[in-house]
Amino acid sequence: MHIQPLSIITRATGLQRLDVTAHVERPTHATLTILDGDARLLPPAPLTLNAGSSTVAVLLPPPQKDLRNLRWLLHDLDGNLLDETTQDWPAPRHTTFHIMISAHTDIGLHNSQYIQRHNASRFLAQAAELIRQTADRNPNDRYRFTCEGTWFWNNYAADRGPQAAQNLIDGPIANGDLGICCGIAGNVTQTFGLEELCRATTHRRNLDRQLHGHAAKTMAMIDHNGLSMAIIQPLADAGFQNLIFAPNQWNPLPSTIWHRNDDIPGAIWNPDAAGGGSRIDVRYDSALPMLFFWQPSHDSSRQLLVWAATQYTTGAWRLGLTPSSKPSTQQLALMERRIAQFLPLFEQKYPYDLWLMPCYQDDQTPSLDLTDCIRDWNATYAWPQIRTLGNPDTPFDDIRNRFANHIPVLTGDITGGWCQLAAAVADTLIPKYDADRSLPTAEKFAAVAALVAPDDYHYPATDFQRAWDALLWNDEHSYGASGYQGQRVYETWMQHRDWIQTAARTASDETSRAISAIVSRIPAQFNTLVAFNPTAQRRYELITVNDRYATIAEIPPLGYRTLIQTDFLPCPASVSNPTEPPTVQNDFYRLTFAPDGSIASIVDRKLKRELLDLHAPFHANQCAYTQDNHASFHTWPDATFTVAVSDIMTTVTATLHDDTTGADITQTVQLPAHERRIDITNTISHFRDLVNTNRYHRFAYYAFPFDVPNPTRLVHLNGTVAEYAKSVTTHGTDTYMAAREWLCAENGSFGVALLTDDTQLFEFDHIHPDKTDAGNPGAGSAVYSYFANDWVQMHIPGGGQHLHFSLRYAIVSYEGNHTSAGIPQLAERFANPVFSTVIPRQKGSLPEDQCSFLNADGTRILTLKRADDGNGLIARLYD
Repeated sequence: MHIQPLSIITRATGLQRLDVTAHVERPTHATLTILDGDARLLPPAPLTLNAGSSTVAVLLPPPQKDLRNLRWLLHDLDGNLLDETTQDWPAPRHTTFHIMISAHTDIGLHNSQYIQRHNASRFLAQAAELIRQTADRNPNDRYRFTCEGTWFWNNYAADRGPQAAQNLIDGPIANGDLGICCGIAGNVTQTFGLEELCRATTHRRNLDRQLHGHAAKTMAMIDHNGLSMAIIQPLADAGFQNLIFAPNQWNPLPSTIWHRNDDIPGAIWNPDAAGGGSRIDVRYDSALPMLFFWQPSHDSSRQLLVWAATQYTTGAWRLGLTPSSKPSTQQLALMERRIAQFLPLFEQKYPYDLWLMPCYQDDQTPSLDLTDCIRDWNATYAWPQIRTLGNPDTPFDDIRNRFANHIPVLTGDITGGWCQLAAAVADTLIPKYDADRSLPTAEKFAAVAALVAPDDYHYPATDFQRAWDALLWNDEHSYGASGYQGQRVYETWMQHRDWIQTAARTASDETSRAISAIVSRIPAQFNTLVAFNPTAQRRYELITVNDRYATIAEIPPLGYRTLIQTDFLPCPASVSNPTEPPTVQNDFYRLTFAPDGSIASIVDRKLKRELLDLHAPFHANQCAYTQDNHASFHTWPDATFTVAVSDIMTTVTATLHDDTTGADITQTVQLPAHERRIDITNTISHFRDLVNTNRYHRFAYYAFPFDVPNPTRLVHLNGTVAEYAKSVTTHGTDTYMAAREWLCAENGSFGVALLTDDTQLFEFDHIHPDKTDAGNPGAGSAVYSYFANDWVQMHIPGGGQHLHFSLRYAIVSYEGNHTSAGIPQLAERFANPVFSTVIPRQKGSLPEDQCSFLNADGTRILTLKRADDGNGLIARLYD
């Protein structure tokens, strides 16, 4: 016999449900007696058992405290002892389940963005009406609604007008019945640029202004299954405290490594079933907690409280609830059965008496059905209570105040399977990353122009805000690797590209406008080239004119250096067309090429060692392409070489056509004479094979098989440095990490770094054929840049039949470690090159030779004051 006390208390009688499981030979009427020592606790409780093993529910008065080592005796009606056991009877836990009701919006996935915008406004208006209709109900039974993010709310305000928005602010928002999560809309945070990451926090600030300082401290990450740990610091600093995480484990290819329980509702999408095409270990029977304080691996001073739930549509299945649940006797019976199964699992794993579960679906029209199911439960049972969620802070504040000491701390990245969706649109992601970098440059020089030329230049704050919003909306998680086709897909990707082009155009136009205003104040005695440094570090750069003349110039931080013709020296190049793969060298490296234009050997002449694993399956900068989901790999055919050698640069260009992919490829490798660096640009045009009718099996990589013994493998994540496969919470995969700007393998003696501008997913040691793997990252230093797949081939706008990529890398070897070698600074320079313009002979008020627009310690742009020097008002910069 087994006794399972359940924390289910009836409302009418106040009795507790206990499930009694016993085995009898034939149907039997019996009694259950409970002894505490020799004392009988309660009168014998009658029950009827079916033949064989059966479970029956008994209702008994609940104990007020935990009772230990009770004897439970089962007798038949003749007094014969059938069975007995010794078990505890803990006092029932009084638990409240908060149910988050919303309408999940994939911006542009199921419908085009303008339709989703209209839906957001419409659903919110309908939700507000249901809140009004249920205002006189008991508090737990009211309809409440939680917006997933500010995109949802801002659309309502824009479409319905300021007065309609104010009515919601003064009514259901003030009452806590309507909540707004303070993030944007489930963004792929791994694709953020560093400045974009910080700008994402401004949406909470703007919401706080609208709500008069009462914006929620909670953001929601719904559907998307990954979270970059780089978000923790800027979010925490901006007032974010909490995060609702309800991931989706779908990916087109099912896992071959961890296996799915198809008996669980929505198993393909629901992480509670495990075994998804995306590895995201959010399960009630996982060893990982679903409620935890989350910290970056390098900083314990900032954290977010993460409340994970299984996928939002199926997240409340453990309570017998789905978004389509309707009130009925059968629905109440299902809830009773599911809750009775769930409570023992929940209470054994977690000490809390409240929990959060989303329960809604994509584009869900607000309805009272689910709320009425909750009302029926609360009318029948006093505990557990089920309560709809409005203000998302409510359960977080409660659990933080009462259980903070019980909540575990996890550190590291939560690497999502859907990071691969960005690789599915690499041709879109590359210009997006360019806009990420160029917008901050435009803003810096716009600020300077507003200081040095206030009469002629107006700072375009609104244009910059719109540009950042465009990038943030583009990075919402709907990159669209599902099977949608037709007009809605065409419109979706037309909008994505317009967002990116808007940001890029703003950056280009405003940089040009700002630079024009600045250079109009720079004096020159001759026609002069002005080189601008967009970074906050002093740098020495090679400046060329028409590839024929060059000089190495020191350029101050966030400033300029003027150069005249005598500063430049001729740099003629010797050009050859070798018939065999060439070997080239300079003071730093000796490179030997392979027939396909890849690099077969890299010898560092300072370290006096080979940097590549000569036995690796691929050479450096060799493309590895699979059409059969990693069963086999195709590489480029032989190339035609051109070698150009000058005093400033050695350039090897390999050109070829690949019949398998239909692509024309140009791989350019440059060895600058002034710096220990190997620059690589791979241009791939007309990549036709990625557009096919058998999707999800094509993957493209560039290999960099570095040979660093006993390496520590580090990846830069937007201002945060992670150790590959170790700086992770282990919720997700560890097959790749989403690097921004640089990654390296080093061992304390020396290291090799790969700088990257255009790709984000990198794997160490080997190419992992199943991206749901975890715990098998290998220990090697080889790097594989996972730059493209074929998941979005039906979505090519206008029915295009080929894709174009230009991928930029740089290889840098060094003594010591990446910090002492200045790899982060070098990567910043690589990602943010200097740019120049020519000015005529003119007068001006700025320094003629060089100028930095930073203050002495380099932390801020100098402020502008005006001074009258007798010749009128002159703009000057002061510290």
